[in-house]
Order: sequence, then C-alpha cells, then structure tokens
Amino acid sequence: MIIKITKWLLLGLGLLAASLTLFLLLQPSMDDLGMPYHDKASADGAVTIRWFGVSTLLIDDGETQIMSDGFFSRPGMLDVLLERPLISDPEFISQQLATLNINRLAAIMPVHSHYDHAMDTGNVAKLSGAQILGSPTTANLAKSAGVNPNQITVVNTRTSYEFGKFTITFYPSAHAPLASNEKISGTVSNIIELPAPYTAYKEGKSYAVHVAHPSGNLLIQGSAGFEPGSLAGVKTDLVFLGAGGLNMLPAEHGQKYVNEIVTQTQAKKVILVHHDNMFHKFGEIKLGLPFVNVDKDMALELKKWVLPAKLYQMKFSQAISF
Repeated sequence: MIIKITKWLLLGLGLLAASLTLFLLLQPSMDDLGMPYHDKASADGAVTIRWFGVSTLLIDDGETQIMSDGFFSRPGMLDVLLERPLISDPEFISQQLATLNINRLAAIMPVHSHYDHAMDTGNVAKLSGAQILGSPTTANLAKSAGVNPNQITVVNTRTSYEFGKFTITFYPSAHAPLASNEKISGTVSNIIELPAPYTAYKEGKSYAVHVAHPSGNLLIQGSAGFEPGSLAGVKTDLVFLGAGGLNMLPAEHGQKYVNEIVTQTQAKKVILVHHDNMFHKFGEIKLGLPFVNVDKDMALELKKWVLPAKLYQMKFSQAISF
C-alpha cells in the first residue's frame, strides 16, 4: 500500500513539474503582441523617456529628472496571494538608481497608491532627495516609510507644479473597475507600520498626470480607468496608456477609455504601459500568465481604437525621444 501511495505521489509531482515547465515555456513574450517598439532616442533629443516596467517612467531633459511611481521592488505572486508583508528594498533601489543614472531626480509622482505604484516611492525619495507629489494616501504611505514631511506635496488637481523646465499637472482619474480590487480600494488616513501586506496599499486618489516641457508634452494614465470629462480641453502629443486589467473588462469600457484618454486629447502617439507582468523581477519584461493584461487580439483592437494615433510599446530602459 505504501509503495502504491509513493508511486502516485511521485507521478503527481512529475505531472506538476511537467505542467509548470509547460506553463513557463508557453508564456507569451512582448514580441507576440504584434505591436511595434518605439524608435530609440535621437542623438539631439532634448528630452528622453525611459520605461522601467509597469508604469514607472523616467523623463529627463538633461538637467532635471522626474519619475512616475518608482516601482523597483517586485514582490512575487505568492507574497500577494498569501498577503505577506511586502518588502521595499532600499539597497536594491539604491543600486538601480546608480546603475540607471537616476541622479538628478527632482520629483516622483505615483498615479495612485496601490503597492505596484507607491510601495517604493518613500525609499526612492529618501535616497534621491526627490519631492513626492500625490494624494493624501500617498503622503501617509511616504510618512510611514520615514520620509520628511517637507519632502511631500499633497497635490491639488488642475494645479501646476514646476520642476526645472517641466510643468506637472494632475487631473482626476479612476482605477480600472476590477472586482479583484475590493480589498485595496479606499484610502490610508494615518501612518501605518511597514512592511505591510498589499492590502495596506489602498488606491487613494487616481490621477492622469500631464507633463509639459518646451520640447512637447505628454500624459501618463497608469490604470485602465477614467473619469468622464476630466481631460476636457487638455491636449497632448503623447499618451502613456495603462493597460492593467484591460483584458478582463468589456470592450465597451475599453473604447470609452481610449476615447477619453487618447481621442479627446488629440494624441499623435500612444505607448502602452502596465501591460507587462508585475510579478517578474525588475528588468524582466514579460507578458506572463495567468494575468495577461493585453493579448494579441486586444492589441489589435487597441490599434483600431487609438486611430489616427499610432500605438507602440517600449523596451526596458531604452530611451526614446520626447
């Protein structure tokens, strides 16, 4: 009997190992989307933009750097599913800031306060001296991480904030309406003890962030949600369009989303962000299963919806011109 049970256990483990191997081999790559990559930065580009996965973007005019989110520590899927405390790793963040030449960072702006946008914001600010711009929830999370209150600005929407030649304006927005976000809706109204599980990182307020510069302007929309009419009268050259959860939402929502964020702002180019798997290590850009935010069919639909704008994606840390 024991021998039979052992054989069944070994068979089960073998099947599990084979399934996991097949799972990893079948993971789609970014190339499988059939979406072109944006060209590299030109030699004379006055402003460059680099993407570090999810919706972390570094915008640099050679004098001043500003960044959205700053998500470097990458908790694994089990850390989230089991609601383990999530560790923001200052040593790793410091190494990456040095490696990526993030050495003139003036401002960091989380688009909302979920962990994949705001869990590292405090450590990035402490290491770089950058000013944090965000909601009261972002402010309380930053204070929880030990950031000096003088280094935190709670923003007002439709108000401009200037850093070097950059002018940053926050517009009211919304997170993608996903049922799975029930535990992380709401706000953080006080300082909390860190590290904490992902459920501690409530959304707070969500923003569409407009960045203007003498060289041009862009809009960062970090999540596939919108507030109708919020961007009325706002024009932009380039939109970074968040696709997190887009595959799980009705096509009608996607069309309305693109209309609000892209069509009405008359953007000429759209670059997809937050379409990669956020559970992979920093620097590993993959679509990943089982949470595919955008597949080949969705990419094809997005190409149609954004017309006459052109749709692109970016490679990790490869600079493009503004």
